[in-house]
Amino acid sequence: MQWFDENLIADGSADWSVADGVITVTPATPRLQYRIFIPCSAPTGESVHAELIGETLEWQLRRVVRGDIDTIEVRTVAQERYADPAACDDPPTTGVSTASMLAFKVDALPFAAADLAGSRILPFVADPAAGGFVDPTFARFGGSAVLDFDTGLLDAPGMQSGFTAALDHGRIVATLTRADGSANYEHEYRRYRSDGRKADSVLAFVTRSDGARAIAGGMSVKADQSLAFTTANAPGIYRSGLELGNFRSVSNGSSPFFIQLNADAEQTVRRTFLGPTAADEPFVDNTRKWSVEGNLLTLRRNGGIEDGQLTRDWLPIAAEGNRVYVRERLFTSVDDGAGGFTAQISGFRSAFYDLVDTVQYERP
Repeated sequence: MQWFDENLIADGSADWSVADGVITVTPATPRLQYRIFIPCSAPTGESVHAELIGETLEWQLRRVVRGDIDTIEVRTVAQERYADPAACDDPPTTGVSTASMLAFKVDALPFAAADLAGSRILPFVADPAAGGFVDPTFARFGGSAVLDFDTGLLDAPGMQSGFTAALDHGRIVATLTRADGSANYEHEYRRYRSDGRKADSVLAFVTRSDGARAIAGGMSVKADQSLAFTTANAPGIYRSGLELGNFRSVSNGSSPFFIQLNADAEQTVRRTFLGPTAADEPFVDNTRKWSVEGNLLTLRRNGGIEDGQLTRDWLPIAAEGNRVYVRERLFTSVDDGAGGFTAQISGFRSAFYDLVDTVQYERP
């Protein structure tokens, strides 16, 4: 077996076995999840901060729904330990967490020559070494680029504006170059399912020029060049959609959420999130304003010391019925060192939103 991770490393060192319908994957060495400093009780009785390391020991994969795309239950067996075993009296712990993922056959929907015309949104690997993001850990989720096959121009942070692309046995092969010219990234796009509208799920298998490899998932949507947000058509209630091709586990707490753009003089925004349990009331946030800036629909903070700071923007890609496909950028406020704040990109992804009549939740 082989897996790909956010650090552009393909790892083939794990063992796997099948027993009683369950695939068990065991890495050759425990796989690092995180390193954090937390307070603990030292042997001296004092409270100290010590480095805690979380590591995965094995994964257990069980198929729970069979279909064209299978649903897989993933049980992760992990342990926590202190970097210095003598630093704390607290013993290491081992626990099991459960999430779900999808299993599918790649290349179920091969690309055709017609797919290399016009502009298209596609995922790309956001290499932390290439820059473009305030938080390099975002790179683990990949990014979303706009490729114009007619002009050979690219819109992707940390990359040069030019790219090359060709069709190879039903796969789009595109070469992107780091902004400083120090590395190339060959993206091999494989399409495997459709939403029945205008979007397809794709995987990008990426090889960097030094041989490192990675994978990114997201949507492939052909851009409608005539689509544009205006102050007249933007107002409405937008219900978030699960990003096609992005199958990280989703908790009850944050999906779906609603962004309501009001057609009032102040262009206010009402965001509503579902509480973490059935007993919780939805969380409502009224601290944003919206505007149309060039070809972007933007949300900015309204009030406080960060008033006017950009928090989210949408580049319109395509629309089908009540569904709008966008390239969505998320921003975080960073202290500029001079008593103020500046907005820097923290997320760069493909997404879709459905225009709906009311804010209404259906709990899983």
